[in-house]
Amino acid sequence: MNCKVLAIKRSPEYSPGNVEADAAILQGVVDKLCQTGAEVQIISEDELKGLPTIPPIVVNMCRKDESIAFLKELEKTGTMVINSAFGIENCQREKMTLLFKENGIPTPENIIVNTTGISLDSSLQNGIEKCWVKKGVGHTLCEDDIRFCKSGEEVADVIHEFYSRGIHKAIISRHAEGDQIKFYGVDGQPFFYTTPCRYLYDLNELKMIASTLSKIFGVSIFGGDCIIGIDGSISILDFNDWPSFKSCRDKAIPHIAECIISKIEGSQQ
Repeated sequence: MNCKVLAIKRSPEYSPGNVEADAAILQGVVDKLCQTGAEVQIISEDELKGLPTIPPIVVNMCRKDESIAFLKELEKTGTMVINSAFGIENCQREKMTLLFKENGIPTPENIIVNTTGISLDSSLQNGIEKCWVKKGVGHTLCEDDIRFCKSGEEVADVIHEFYSRGIHKAIISRHAEGDQIKFYGVDGQPFFYTTPCRYLYDLNELKMIASTLSKIFGVSIFGGDCIIGIDGSISILDFNDWPSFKSCRDKAIPHIAECIISKIEGSQQ
C-alpha cells in the first residue's frame, strides 16, 4: 500500500490513567500500516497545526476541541480522517446523550441541565435517589467529572460544584443496577470483545447495538461501557472514539489496521 499517512497521538490530559495504553495501541496500528508499505508520520496533537502540509490520510486519537475543529475542516476538503472528527465530536457527553435518545438506544434515563438558571430545589431535588451527575461538555478528564449521588441534595451540591469549575452543562443519569462491562469493536471487521460479566446476556444483541452506534456516531474504531442487568438487559452508558483497547490490544491491532487499509483502498478505486 503506497501512501502517506499522518498519525496523531492523543494528548496526555485526555488519557487519564491510559497514557501508555493509548500510545501503545496507536503505535501497534502504525507498525502494521508500515508493514504494508505505507509511509507513516506520528505527531502529537500540539504539533498538528504547525505542519506545513497534511497527508491525504489522517489516523487520529484526538480529543482537543481545537484539533477536532481543524480536522473537521480537513474532512470538508477531502482528507480522509479516521476516526472522523465529526464522529469524535459526537462522543462528547451532551451530543452522545441526545443521539442515544433520538435513536432509541437502550440507556438509563438521562436529563440535560444547565448548571445555572434553574431552581435546584424545585426542579431537581424532589424524588431523586441514586443517580450519576456527569460533566455535559467535552470529554471526561478526571474522576470529578462523573459523580455518584444518593439524593437530590447531593445532586444540587455537584451541580453547584460543576458551575464553580466553569462547567455549564450537566447530565443527570439514573443509576442502573447490574454488572458494568466494557465492549470494543471495529467497523467492518470480525472483531468484538467484551470484558467478563456475572450475568447471562445476548452477545449478538450487544454486537448489533454497538454496530448501530458505530454508524449513527460515524466512529469506525470504538468502545463503550454498558450495564448488564440480572435479567440480561443491556443498558448503554458510554460510546467512545478509539479507546485504549487495554484488555485486548494485541487482538484488536490487526483489525484496526485492516479497517484503515480497507477504507484507503476503497477511496482509491
